[in-house]
Amino acid sequence: MDSPPTAASPPHAPSVHDDHTSASHSREHVADPSGREAALQTLRLGPRGAATVASIALSIVLLLWLLFYLLVFLPRGPVE
Repeated sequence: MDSPPTAASPPHAPSVHDDHTSASHSREHVADPSGREAALQTLRLGPRGAATVASIALSIVLLLWLLFYLLVFLPRGPVE
């Protein structure tokens, strides 16, 4: 009778067969490595993109707050 699987032995342990070939055995299936200049260019532009996304998000939040203030709080009048 088989014993129940434990943490040390998963129920279906992966096995490697001799006839198995990886998808990366051919160069056409592997991503083209980028050069040093391409990597540096990406790193230079990365913070600019993050700042753009953050600026757009902040602008939307401030616009919604302003609309809420103008359309909800001001029409109610002063609180007594």
